[in-house]
Amino acid sequence: MSVNARYRLLQGGYWMLFCAGYGYVTVFLLAEGFSAGAIGVITALFGIFAAVLQPWLGRLADRGGRLGWKPLLLVLAALGLGDAVLLCLRPPQAVTGVLFGALLMLISAMMPLVNAASFHYRSQGKPVDFGSARGVGSLCYAVLSLVLGQLTARLGGGIVPLAVLGAAALFLLFVLLMPCKPAPAKPKAEPKADKRRGFLVRYPAFCVMLGASTLMLAFHNITNTYLIQILGAVGGDSADLGVAIALAAVMELPVMFGFSRIARRWSAGSLLTIAGMAFVAKGVWYLMAGSVWGILAAQILQMFSFALFASASVYYAEESMEEQDKVTGQACMSCTITAGAVLGNLVGGWVLDACGVGILLAVALGMAVTGAVLASVSEKL
Repeated sequence: MSVNARYRLLQGGYWMLFCAGYGYVTVFLLAEGFSAGAIGVITALFGIFAAVLQPWLGRLADRGGRLGWKPLLLVLAALGLGDAVLLCLRPPQAVTGVLFGALLMLISAMMPLVNAASFHYRSQGKPVDFGSARGVGSLCYAVLSLVLGQLTARLGGGIVPLAVLGAAALFLLFVLLMPCKPAPAKPKAEPKADKRRGFLVRYPAFCVMLGASTLMLAFHNITNTYLIQILGAVGGDSADLGVAIALAAVMELPVMFGFSRIARRWSAGSLLTIAGMAFVAKGVWYLMAGSVWGILAAQILQMFSFALFASASVYYAEESMEEQDKVTGQACMSCTITAGAVLGNLVGGWVLDACGVGILLAVALGMAVTGAVLASVSEKL
């Protein structure tokens, strides 16, 4: 089996795990008796832990030696599998909240390492198409979401830990299948004068884009984490949730599979700005939707919003960072996903409990607008 085929399996396994964890966190925790506000606190708290963990893991991987991306990913995948086993034992409510929060933290921490693997192989002269691999990930996400939507509608949210367990086991297997020649450890050379400067000074446009990405993803997380409540406000249920998530994932496929061609014509920064504008359009559409069909129609814009963001952000980090900072750059960009989850889920939970779905969507739209503006500013720096 080629490296490209194995990397597609890796992305597929990862996004199945992401779907079972992040896609159905609200369905599961609501079934366990948690309020929307409590779900926001859990996801935000463990998101903060993940935001601290991601750059540290990126720096470890950048150093090379035995602690490269694959050994670190194996440890995280094994911990995720163990977490899933404990969830399936149906512990008390408080313990369940901690375990699921820890699972989300581990899933977030895996992302920069999964993305960095593609560039690791490219640096060794092995052809790996990130866009098509990420497209396989979206396809797997769509299929699992559709299946889980039907299962949770019939059997309840308690089925989610079993889905997490199966996805975690598959992902661990796919990590084991990846070939990986450890990179030589990088000597600790005395830093040059420009390296002593802070990250903000060295990469100002990148840092502004991090802020833009955080706000765009705060919008994305609000409208995904609380999508079951958004659908409920127009008469939908968890079966409709499965369809909505699957539809959005399918809409990602043309962009994902064709991204290598798109990237030849547009810079990654420009594509992130376009994605920001599409997030704004999606937010307006959600506000105007008065039925389940209206929400499903808004999911079509996933093609131009998150699909563009997911691929362009990885390329943007690769293009913006100097060689010794590349995995760290991926980790920082992945941190925006985590930070967006923290901001979106925490604020979203509070607003939803206090004010309802309409105000929630208005707040989310405000975040998307600010993120799009910051992305445009970053392009001009």
